[in-house]
Amino acid sequence: MQVDLKASNLWRVPEFITQPRVIMCITEIDLSCNSIILLTNSSLLKFGQIRSLNASSNLIHHIPRTISTMKSLHTLDLSHNYLRSLPLSLRECILLTTFKLGSNNFSHFPEVILKLNLIELEIDHNFLKELPLDISILENLLVFNCCNNRLIALPTTLPHLRKIRSLDIRNNLIISFSLEIFRMPCMTVLAIWGNPCPYVLSIESGTFDGVPDEWRTAMPILLASGIPPKKLKTSELTLGTEATAAQEQFIHSTPKFSATKAMIGIHSQHEKPAPVPDVATQ
Repeated sequence: MQVDLKASNLWRVPEFITQPRVIMCITEIDLSCNSIILLTNSSLLKFGQIRSLNASSNLIHHIPRTISTMKSLHTLDLSHNYLRSLPLSLRECILLTTFKLGSNNFSHFPEVILKLNLIELEIDHNFLKELPLDISILENLLVFNCCNNRLIALPTTLPHLRKIRSLDIRNNLIISFSLEIFRMPCMTVLAIWGNPCPYVLSIESGTFDGVPDEWRTAMPILLASGIPPKKLKTSELTLGTEATAAQEQFIHSTPKFSATKAMIGIHSQHEKPAPVPDVATQ
């Protein structure tokens, strides 16, 4: 049974769903878009059979250690909260495969993530400056969204994620990409727009000046994340607008792309790949 309590003006988990006769029938709970500050120990201790918990868009600052009792958890959405860390006890959730942590306050990659057997990981819109070298431990990862952080480089071990099919690292501070990232055997979507790498900027501007052949060959998987944003000349800006100097130099419109939709697309692309836009027309 699914329980939908989205946008219900809640400030805590309602007691009625933790009652023995009720909770035993529930497999999915949606608590998103409320004002919940804390997931209490008493609540989590009763969620042992829950397969999916959506607690996104709340005011949660802390996840208690008792989350380890949620042994049946497959999907956990904690995005759009105020988390800075995760309890090590989370590694006890051995069935967890989809983990969403976007739009929180992480400045360091939580080590406990490396203890999980994830297929999909979203940790976008945080404050990460680096990814751990041990990220290659996540060998079953198919979708990884780390866009809109502060990464200045990717770990050399990232290409060891041989099963990854969708990688979103847009809008970071990466100035150089290893060619190995283009040789990951299962990659179908590689979103890299909005990084200060000279080759990325050249493609975004539409000039392709100095872009190596390896990058041109990889254009199908690059364009699978959407048409690159374009640099606009000052003359192209609307007259009368009060654009800042930074806006005049680079007006960035991020392509519409989500790792979740990519995950759905991945399952439908096994036999018939999606059509690739003509690079010459972009």
